[in-house]
Amino acid sequence: MLPVNTAEAVRFENMQSETTLRLDHALAYGPINEHINIPQSCPPELIRRCGTCQPSSELLEIYLPKRGIDARLYWKEIHVRRQGRMQSLGEHVLLKVGPEKNRALDPTSQQFLTLIGLSAWKVCNDRALIDLYPDSEIAVIESDSTAYADGLAEYAHELDTSGAVPRIEGEHPLHNFLRDTTLNEKIDVYRQIWDLEDYRPFFRRMRLSHKLHRSVALMEEL
Repeated sequence: MLPVNTAEAVRFENMQSETTLRLDHALAYGPINEHINIPQSCPPELIRRCGTCQPSSELLEIYLPKRGIDARLYWKEIHVRRQGRMQSLGEHVLLKVGPEKNRALDPTSQQFLTLIGLSAWKVCNDRALIDLYPDSEIAVIESDSTAYADGLAEYAHELDTSGAVPRIEGEHPLHNFLRDTTLNEKIDVYRQIWDLEDYRPFFRRMRLSHKLHRSVALMEEL
């Protein structure tokens, strides 16, 4: 939840759950789905956990201003330092909101549980694993707080040490990047992911504008 009691903060707090459901519906059934690389068997509640940060954030950038929330896309190439070495975790897109842009909305934050082996692709093949995910509402992250990063790191550490996430031979190396690491190592990596100062303005794909707007219309109809 947003800790700052501004009108915009309260507005999103009141619509957070509803917006999450609408977004999941649009990703699953809107025309933007044709441009998302996910297994056909993937249920709607898993799509945002498949690394669909760009389409998810693009939809919200169109949808949220219609609900009175100023939102803009931001991007960075994530490079994290661990044990003295730099590792690329790929690109990530989220939104910054408010006049100061000191607060972020991340609809796909749980994709980073892949770092301890809990990938949505794995869950699509074993639906019993879906219960390992925490609540999936759009994450709200404050620029001056590490609370969200620390909380997800603690959750990831619990899963990692419990042995609940199965290991599969031939998994992508990044799916084991934080396996068998300490809690402090996980916290350090997750804090680097959500260091909002490193994110830069990003622009949605105009070639997909029609499909994005049609998908947002589906969000509004739900």
